[in-house]
Amino acid sequence: MTGMLVISHAGHDKNRMYFVIGNDGEFVMLCDGKYRKLSNPKRKNIKHVTPVKNAPSEILQLAGEEGSYTDEGIKRAIKTYAREHKGDTHLEENNVKG
Repeated sequence: MTGMLVISHAGHDKNRMYFVIGNDGEFVMLCDGKYRKLSNPKRKNIKHVTPVKNAPSEILQLAGEEGSYTDEGIKRAIKTYAREHKGDTHLEENNVKG
């Protein structure tokens, strides 16, 4: 899942979009570049996130290459995706798998 946009669907951050920077067994490490930075990623159970299935690779590349992601790049990727989808980062049938 590393390098994908996901939406949280459980917890106090429900409906917030994140970028996956790594996996740790049953958990993923999430950043949004603003509240959760690379220096302090959120560790979340993989069952509590849903991948965004239609995120173009051009948007994902804004975050940087694996291993060299930047907070600014992650923030830009999330913002660009939200803008292209009219600011909608909530779970919807056409936006996510599942």
